[in-house]
This record gives sequence, C-alpha cells and structure tokens, in this order.
Amino acid sequence: MIQYRESTVVILLLLFTACTMSPRGQQFTYTFSMESINNFRVTLQLNPDSSWMVARYNYFFDRFGGSSSVLERDGKLTDQEHAAFVKLLKKSGIEFMKESYGFDSEENIGCSVIYMLSLTPEGGKTLYINIRENAEDRFSDAFREMILYSSLFLNNKLETDSAY
Repeated sequence: MIQYRESTVVILLLLFTACTMSPRGQQFTYTFSMESINNFRVTLQLNPDSSWMVARYNYFFDRFGGSSSVLERDGKLTDQEHAAFVKLLKKSGIEFMKESYGFDSEENIGCSVIYMLSLTPEGGKTLYINIRENAEDRFSDAFREMILYSSLFLNNKLETDSAY
C-alpha cells in the first residue's frame, strides 16, 4: 500500500512538472514579410531567444513626403504566443514546400504583393519560401492558418503602443 502511494505521488509530481514547464523548449528563427515593391513592406522576425521585431515601411508615401516613416517595435513572446507559433509552424508543413510559388509567368511583378518566409529550426537548415499573391497553387489549411496568425500578430504589435 505504501509503495502504491509513493508511486502515485511520483507520477503526480512528474505530471505537475511537465504541465508547468515552459513551452519554450523549441528554438527557431522565423521571418515573415509582405511587400509590394516600391509601395510598402511589413516584416515580422522571431528569434531563438523568443524576442520579436516588427516593422512597417511606407515606400510610396515616403517618396512624396520626403522623409522615412519606418515604424518598428520589438518585444518578447509570451509563453502562449511562443507555443502558438511552435504549433502552427509544425503543422504548416513548411519543410515540404517549394521555394517559390507564382513566379512562373513573365508578368510584371511591380504591383504584386509578395509573401516571403524563412524558418531556421534549432540546429537545422534555413528554409525559404516566396509566394506571389496571384499564385494558383493550393496551400494547406494549416499553412494558411500560420500566415493568418503571423499577419494578425504583426498587425497587433504594430498598432499597439504597449509593445515596448
């Protein structure tokens, strides 16, 4: 009976420890950007230490305004944000994707929106993906969910002054 109680206590302690561990066990570098050449660019960069940096460049308005209006913010991912990115990046299947989509045609890409992603898993090779907005390829729901989460994260951090 005593051995049963001791083993139950040990199992409960192990479960408690596992549930309270930080989800930051996975380190990676991830960049996501959207750009319309000569018009605008927004970027998100996540670093292995869970720091993030977002930026918005308004090339079009800067040309007419005569000054640069770059908006940059940085901070640290919360445990929930880090866990969400880890989960979405794993589910996305990014490691099985091609390097480029939608660049097969000879059309002028000057006004197109281009999505650029890179992912460097801990100790792994950097993966690069470029997607032109009019790419006719079908992307998985998980990949689209990752893009949506990245976009919302980027937008939220750019629009809040509390990001410092």
